[in-house]
Parts: sequence; C-alpha cells; structure tokens
Amino acid sequence: MWRVFALGIGEGLANDVCYSYVMKQSRRHLTFSLRLLVAVLLAGQLLVTTPAHAADAVEKKAVLQDRKKWVFKEDGVTFNNEFAGARVNECTRLGKDEYRLLIKPENAPVNNSAWYAFQVQAKESKSITVRVIYEGGGHRYRPKFSTDGSSWEPLATNLWQVSPKRTELTLQLKVETEPLWVSGQEIITQETLNEWLENVVIQPYITRTNVGKSIGGRSIEAFVINDEAPPNYVFFISRQHPPEVTGQLGLMRFIETLTVDSPLGQSFRERFRVFVVPMVNPDGVHEGQWRHNLGGVDLNRDWVKFAQPETRAVRDAIVECLKEEGAKPYLMIDFHSTDQDIFYTQKEDAKIFPPKFTDTWLAQIKERLPEYQQNRSGDHNVGMPTSKYWAHEQYGIAAITFEFGDNTDRSFIRELTRASAEEMMKLLIEADKVQNLPKPQ
Repeated sequence: MWRVFALGIGEGLANDVCYSYVMKQSRRHLTFSLRLLVAVLLAGQLLVTTPAHAADAVEKKAVLQDRKKWVFKEDGVTFNNEFAGARVNECTRLGKDEYRLLIKPENAPVNNSAWYAFQVQAKESKSITVRVIYEGGGHRYRPKFSTDGSSWEPLATNLWQVSPKRTELTLQLKVETEPLWVSGQEIITQETLNEWLENVVIQPYITRTNVGKSIGGRSIEAFVINDEAPPNYVFFISRQHPPEVTGQLGLMRFIETLTVDSPLGQSFRERFRVFVVPMVNPDGVHEGQWRHNLGGVDLNRDWVKFAQPETRAVRDAIVECLKEEGAKPYLMIDFHSTDQDIFYTQKEDAKIFPPKFTDTWLAQIKERLPEYQQNRSGDHNVGMPTSKYWAHEQYGIAAITFEFGDNTDRSFIRELTRASAEEMMKLLIEADKVQNLPKPQ
C-alpha cells in the first residue's frame, strides 16, 4: 500500500501525525482530520510517494570510530580498539584503576544492539574497574573474554553488573602484561571465516569466490558446495547485522553438517548446489557496528530497493546462479540472532515450493529434539523488504530467517543445527525425487 510523506517532516513523523489525528477523532470528524493531515504534509512543500515498506528512506551515513590506543601512565594500563570487530568511541580515566568507555552507534536511528569490544593490558598484573556507557542504546550482550582473540569464555556473573536502566555495564577485570580481549560476543571476522574454511570445511568440492565489493571496498566472500551437481540451488546467507554472532555460528555449524562424509551428505551433495554468503556486511563487522553498513542502512531492509552494494551483489549472484538452463531454487535461509531461538517463516497457509517444506521441516526438527522449545512466527515483518520477503516473492520458495538466541548455549547451537541440516537434506532429497518422477502419459 502506498503512502505519502513530506520530506520536510519525515516518514516517521508523518505516520505519527496520521495515527494521532485518525485515532483520536470520532468517525464524524474523520474528514476534518484527513484535511488537516494533508495541510501539514503540504507544508513540507515537496510530496513524495513511497512504498509502505521502504524503510531507511533517509539515512545518515555511518560515522567511523577513531582507531587508537589510550595509555594511562599513572596506572600502567592501556586500552585499544585497533583490531577488526572492536568498538570503543571514547576512553577516559575516572580514578586509580577505574575507567569509562563510551560506546556509540554508527548512526541513528538504529536497532538497540549495542556492541562493544576492546583490548586492555597492564605493565603488571592488577585488577581494574571498567564502566561501559551506552549512548543511544542499552545493554544487550553478556560480556565474554579471551586471552588470544580466538578462544572465548563468558565473564563470571559476579564480575559484571548492568545498571537498572541498562545504560551502563560495570566490569571487574584482572589484567596482565599480555592483552585481554573483552567483547559482547565471540569476535568472528572475515579472517576467522577464512581460517574456518581452510581448516574445518576443507573439501575438494568447495569452490570459493566473491560476489562483489562492500562500500568500504572489502570483498563479499562466497562459496559453493559442489558446483558440479545439478543446478538445484539452496541459498544461505548470514551476518547482515554485524553483532549477530550466534547466527554466524549457526551457519558455520550448519555447513559443517552438510559437508560431513556421510551417506546422507553425499546423496544431498550429488543432487544440490549450496551457495553460501557467510558475511554479507563485512564493513559493519570490521567496524564493530551495531546494525548497519557503512551507508548507514539496515541491509535486511534493502531487499526491494537494493540501494546498497552489498545487497545488490548478493541478489545479482543469486540471479546469475539461476540463469543456467534447468536451474531451480529450492530454499533460502538467512541466519540471524535475537533474544531467543525462533524461525521466521511465511504464513502457514502460504503457497511455497517445495510444498509444505517448512511445516514438515520444523515438525521433524521437533521430533529429533523433543525437549527443545521451538518458536515460529509467520507474522514477523510481513511485507518488509527483507531477504525472506524477496526470496519468497521472487521465486515462491520457502524462505526462512533462522534466528539464534544471543545466549543460546554454543553446544546446543551445534546440536540444533545438526538436526536442522540433516532433516533439511532428507526433505530436499525427497522433493528432488518427486520433481524427477516420470510424467503420467
């Protein structure tokens, strides 16, 4: 449905005006209310029509943090944000061995996913207090630490506290002469994914490529599992939103199951090509941003306009895959994170291919994991320009946003994705068999 808004007012305020006048007036005053609304809009002098789902119509570009070291000679303590995935905007000393870190979003408005990550070290072993202050958002991610930037553990609950309004996180840290990494989640960068592909998912049938460049000039890496299989395509993407690390872990564990040397995996790979873009927003990840790309846009609201190079690149790669003679899409899954495990799907009565795939898949996962509290919503962001919306509208396939809870146990992520991937393979193999049955004479 189309709506009108004045550039001088902005879409959000125009909606508020409409809601206020229409909802507060009685039916007999409705005509007067609408006339008043039009008068307000005309005051903007320029009227533009735009789809109701065209979010981020006016965006401020992302503001990059200053990369630097903060050296406090009085205490012999140094903080820094000079690594991929870091996020600290300011660092000040409050007193002996007590410090304040300011965490700001890349631009506003923005989803409340306040991301923080920093290194700290001292000239000698000591305990310090760090007060993380969130500007423009509140606490979301429970702190984790690492002594090598690779292996991560949750910080003990008695060592951190969140203020009642969730605008401040206080950390008690033991720092040494070697750097200590502290972050809201495990830090998984493009370099981490490259090491994972080379050391964990090392298989001769995996072909690595890239689909384009980000605004910041970084490669948007991709890979194909068995490009010699028939062109029956399954598409996986992840990390449109930089802090959503459990979604990234979910994708990684899912892929590991698809590439395992098993009769099921081999049968699936003989019938399907899997096209994977594991990090759609490499700039946002590198800069430790809360939600957006360098253009200041939520990429998962750009799947109709395709105004951003990252979403255009992924779309174009998918379209190119399906240009091959006989190519057929079967499924698209976009891996994300939120406050709980949940599957965002089409409505249960929606027409999809393969028929009843989503209902059957989720039922089989539930049968495999009967103690798992499975959540599903077919009403989430309906009509919004998300990857799920685009894939279903464009191809009629099952398109699913697979969300993992921020705090979901990492071992359970492995268990859930193993069950999910295996049941997906079984269903798609059967769907392919049905597609290839001889036609009745």
